[in-house]
Amino acid sequence: MFSWIASKPPVKEEPPIPKSFDPLKGLGGAVAYYKDAAPQAADVAASSKLIGSAAAFYANVARERLLDAADAAVPAGSNPSAGNVSGNGAAAEPCPGVDEINEFLRRGRRCMDSVAPSLTDTGAEGGTGDGGSVPAPELDGRFGSGADEPVRWLFKVVIGSEHADLDAIVSAIVYAFFLDQSEPPSARAEGLCLLPLVHTSRADFHLRTDAAWLLQAMGVDTQALLFLDEVDLRKLHGEGRVQMVLYGHNKMPASVEGMEKAVAEIIPRETGSVISHPIFPRTAEEGSSCATMLARRLSEEAPHLLLNTALARLLLAAILTCTNNLDPGQSSEVDASMAAFLAVGSRCLGRNIFYEILRDKKYNQASLTTEELLRADIVQHAMGPGVRGKKGGEVLNVAISNVGSSTSQLVNKDPKFEEILKQFLSSRSLHLLVILSTYYSETSKRFKRELVLAAPLSSLSSGLSFFLQKESHDLRLRPVTVRGMPTWLKAFTLGNPVTTRTDVEHLLVEYFEDGR
Repeated sequence: MFSWIASKPPVKEEPPIPKSFDPLKGLGGAVAYYKDAAPQAADVAASSKLIGSAAAFYANVARERLLDAADAAVPAGSNPSAGNVSGNGAAAEPCPGVDEINEFLRRGRRCMDSVAPSLTDTGAEGGTGDGGSVPAPELDGRFGSGADEPVRWLFKVVIGSEHADLDAIVSAIVYAFFLDQSEPPSARAEGLCLLPLVHTSRADFHLRTDAAWLLQAMGVDTQALLFLDEVDLRKLHGEGRVQMVLYGHNKMPASVEGMEKAVAEIIPRETGSVISHPIFPRTAEEGSSCATMLARRLSEEAPHLLLNTALARLLLAAILTCTNNLDPGQSSEVDASMAAFLAVGSRCLGRNIFYEILRDKKYNQASLTTEELLRADIVQHAMGPGVRGKKGGEVLNVAISNVGSSTSQLVNKDPKFEEILKQFLSSRSLHLLVILSTYYSETSKRFKRELVLAAPLSSLSSGLSFFLQKESHDLRLRPVTVRGMPTWLKAFTLGNPVTTRTDVEHLLVEYFEDGR
């Protein structure tokens, strides 16, 4: 099979492709052959070098076909949490192994619905909303049907980071699944229920365009997922019915404030960071994403779980997205090794093609309004000397928003941008909004980053901009003029490609804690 490829010279002009030819099948066979002959040739690009110019052409055709299929999986304007459908209304073909994940998610949803149906009910019979696929709770002995006493459920909730990005959502789902599989059958019979919690509202889930597309395209039942606004953690805590696992948190989130004693485990995201917790202090492992840390742990403690194609594909997607396809400046050796390991189990056509689809979905935010762009990935903090209890110290409300478009695109998206921005600041009582813009330039074929300071008081942004431009902070900021931008905003290009939101947050804390 394919024995002619090695000896046949490259052709200058490609022969016409028959209408019945399927480039995905043709390329897939070639890639499968070379995977057997050379396992290291996992990417389509690498395979194309071996196969020759014809396969390189087919790779481009295949990529376009995949992108078209991706668009069809979740059509523009559709609700990604309203059931798993393709563009033509038919059920999308699920990813192998996703049934196990869906059964786990639905079981947790049924348990939570049995305790707090008023919170988790989204409108339809069975508490799933229109188009949902979670059945109404099955009343067996555990729910009180035919039993003297119903089981008193103890919920162990894995909460992803406040960013609620693809990495956070995937890590919460997979780690909760891992913990559930690690528990003995008797634990479930005695009322222990493991479930993941997405750290945002269901209404805002569609703002995570890459996560919404990926889960939908794979066939994950998003109606069975629980969101922050659907679970009353404080009520469950008051009843002694909840334990929490914080995955990817560098500090205690506001959502669990006052409930620290119910936190069973904390796994920070930053390497070397430590959260002070009276029961279970944990340190982060090496890696640029939560998914990397989790994949490494599974490979050591439960490698059989990574045979599940859906789990491997979810983790691979999160790693590639967090590291911009294993960019050397934004990834570690652990990221690369885990991605290579997961690429085999995920059965993806090629790592590069998979990443390009995810990137296109993440940064294709044309359907979002200006206000939605600003709140899609935002974290708000109280800063200033008053936070630490300094008498007379000021407390400032500061937010950092990650935006997937250029500053120029954001500013000129809506002619009423300035009015929308002022309303946004006012509605959140913000003294300062820092906008971190990351976008892919088709012209330069690389990512670019920008930073914008938006403060109602010009004196605040002026002093802060001088502080951030210090060479010792290594942000490599350069002032930039943006057409149409309000004069009270300050915009910069961000020259350091590895600067994270957490890095900027630390500088803001340093600046404001002295009361400047």
